[in-house]
Amino acid sequence: KRLILEYAKALRPQNLGGGYGKALEIWLAPGNSEMDVVQNKITLEKVDGTTSEISDGFSVADVGYNPEIYVGDEVHEGGLRVRRDDEGRPIKPVFDINE
Repeated sequence: KRLILEYAKALRPQNLGGGYGKALEIWLAPGNSEMDVVQNKITLEKVDGTTSEISDGFSVADVGYNPEIYVGDEVHEGGLRVRRDDEGRPIKPVFDINE
């Protein structure tokens, strides 16, 4: 977790640095599941851990980070946001986009 946050802060210090950085949490969803997350179909998985738990076979070449870049009104209002409980479960019912 700490490695991912430190890497992300180096790439996007304006969003992830400063006083907020220490309180950030990382939650995972399966790849290509953004729409399912938005529609409350998926429970997120919290990432816990520290750099001391990194295996000996770890390579920084295996790390990637592709942040969402905000433009226009999103700069002030933010981009995609979802709400979850402390276990990563949706707090609202599942819905379809075309409802």
